[in-house]
Amino acid sequence: MMLDLSNYPALLATVFALLFVATFLTLLGVRRQMAVQDGVLMRMSDLLKETDARLRDTQADAEQPDDTLVRELGALRDQLRRVSQERSAPWALPTTPAFAEATTLARQGADAEQIASHCALAKGEAELLVRMQRNGVVAATRGA
Repeated sequence: MMLDLSNYPALLATVFALLFVATFLTLLGVRRQMAVQDGVLMRMSDLLKETDARLRDTQADAEQPDDTLVRELGALRDQLRRVSQERSAPWALPTTPAFAEATTLARQGADAEQIASHCALAKGEAELLVRMQRNGVVAATRGA
């Protein structure tokens, strides 16, 4: 069996034409696929930008404190300050002439017996007053 080579150029042209068409269609498919991928990438990029903008807005909202929370925080700070001052406030003695004079004598360094006899206080009261003065607990007097 022998090949007829008389139609060889036509056959070769047909093969090349088919290869050209196949290549063209493949490239066309690839371009379409790339266009779809580009579209997907652009959409993803847009979504990322939108998400970023929303996150920035949310963060800005979170950084701006709510007025109600600010007021409540201020009230809690004031309350804490008052409680702290009440707990750390030094003891105060009643305002009577005897205690006022006894406090003055204790600040001047008088002992309990001197204070008791001079101010007509019980010795235990005078001793307590001297100890409190020595420890810095007596700072002021208050109304009886």
